Amino acid sequence: MKLTQRLTKRLSRSITSSVAGRAIGLAMLGAGLAGGLAAVPAHAFPATPCTISNIKVTGSAQAHQYKYSFDCGGGFTGTVAAGYDVKTDQAKEKVTSTRGNGQATWTCSIDPWTVDGHDYQKCTRGAVSTTNEHEPFDVGTTPRTPYTAQALSQAQRRMLKQALADALAHPPVTANPGGVLKDKDKLQLPKPDLVAVRVSGTTQVFDGQTSVYEVVVRNDGVPAAKGVNFTIAGLGAVTLQEMVDVPSNFTCSGNGTITCVGSLGGSTDPLITRVAVFRVRAWAQQKGAGSLTLTVNPDHTLDESNFDNNRQALAITVK
Repeated sequence: MKLTQRLTKRLSRSITSSVAGRAIGLAMLGAGLAGGLAAVPAHAFPATPCTISNIKVTGSAQAHQYKYSFDCGGGFTGTVAAGYDVKTDQAKEKVTSTRGNGQATWTCSIDPWTVDGHDYQKCTRGAVSTTNEHEPFDVGTTPRTPYTAQALSQAQRRMLKQALADALAHPPVTANPGGVLKDKDKLQLPKPDLVAVRVSGTTQVFDGQTSVYEVVVRNDGVPAAKGVNFTIAGLGAVTLQEMVDVPSNFTCSGNGTITCVGSLGGSTDPLITRVAVFRVRAWAQQKGAGSLTLTVNPDHTLDESNFDNNRQALAITVK
């Protein structure tokens, strides 16, 4: 009988200890989960899926503007005001929401609110400010695109892209009660905006050495179906030998100074159609200073919205 009582007490203590241990373990697990979830804000962009409505899109060949309302569920609603400057590649976003307000600036090589998946580009974040640390932007994270653009589905991006295309195709006309439009009020049709993006490659070479350089041109305006032309010239101690790679929509010819002619898509077209990348071989013919100069639309034969971004030069030292 005494033996039975002792065994019963030991068994009771063992069960009690096991239950207590499990309770402590569950408490620790719960605390760990709570700590992990606390690090992920529940009401910050990018929050998907979100619905958007009350869409208003305006724009020109130089800038695009977007305004819309959003509902990400859980009471997280508000409005977005965003814009993209096609000349400077600057993107801005501002959010007013039930979870706070925020704004941020970015640098993007293409409009992040309308970009297709195959044109996806990483943006660089600039200044950012929010009502608090995690809402409406989680400043502890840096997505590849602006916070509000990251929250858009591909279908929503296409919706904004179509609205932008409609806005560019039908620019507003200033009404004049007198029936005669002044010069400043006349309809200004969108124009191409050709950009000499860069000339890149080695800048320190030896006498007699040949090197390959990359040349990039882009159109930030409406499509330029024909008449896109540019020259590449070697100056000083550097001379051009030949084109190494030429896109299929361009032809190039010439010696010393090479001229290329072709076509480029517009700012609302896929990036691959509005950017052209060339490769050229240059020869260091003597010691001294030289350069490679890219000049787009050199004779201004194509009417552009901006001629100030048509030239790039790369300085080269020949040893």
